[in-house]
Amino acid sequence: MRILYLGNNWLGWQILKWLKEQGEEIAGLAIHPPRKQKYASEIRQVANLPSDKIFDGAKLNDPELIESIKSLAPDI
Repeated sequence: MRILYLGNNWLGWQILKWLKEQGEEIAGLAIHPPRKQKYASEIRQVANLPSDKIFDGAKLNDPELIESIKSLAPDI
């Protein structure tokens, strides 16, 4: 399953690790903007995605961002 993962904090990091251990494909990642990020570097490391697949979660209503996410073709 291709997943667009929206996560932050310690629990978000742990769930992402678990998903990866289950063999799930992380198609993209949305995280909080820098001032609200917690465990962002750990989440990015586990996701292991290029920067063009990591999005600012505060901008999820932006039409251009929505198109970028659609191009990833996530299942969920």
